[in-house]
Amino acid sequence: MKKFGYILLSLLGLIVCSCSDDVQADSLLPGLWQQEQVFVDGVACDLSEGEAATTVFIESNGVYRLFDGKTSTVHPGTWLVSDDNWLNMSMDKIQGKNSDGTFRFGQYLVRFTIEKVTATELELRIRTYLRERKLTVMFNLIGSDNTDGMTGEELLELDTLNKQLHTYRYVFKKVND
Repeated sequence: MKKFGYILLSLLGLIVCSCSDDVQADSLLPGLWQQEQVFVDGVACDLSEGEAATTVFIESNGVYRLFDGKTSTVHPGTWLVSDDNWLNMSMDKIQGKNSDGTFRFGQYLVRFTIEKVTATELELRIRTYLRERKLTVMFNLIGSDNTDGMTGEELLELDTLNKQLHTYRYVFKKVND
């Protein structure tokens, strides 16, 4: 019986030791991350100077701030890791325009797959519709569609384009801890 107890304790110790070596994604995320590369459907996109200047400051308390290098605006939000491979972020979504022509935003939950997270690299993936990508500040605000003067056929073509699913991959490098 003592031998069985010893074996059981050894197995439990092995399980506990192997689990404690695992690094949780949420412990690696806090810090300042700079956008390094964006892929659309596996094809690398050339980043503009503003896109390359985009950073995300992730705090350990579940809050982040996105510094959009293209529009020089700050978009705050919240984040949460679930199942150690999903990054849930509340992001700004365009809800309309104000009388002065500026956009009015509301919060929107966006769920990214964490492809890779280390002490220095972060790679996120999402598959979403182009329209949602245009309406959401998803690491860079994409210009909204100007539909003024469009014919019915042109509007239908734009609608078809916006309903296309694409896979976006965002690669960041850690600037500091």
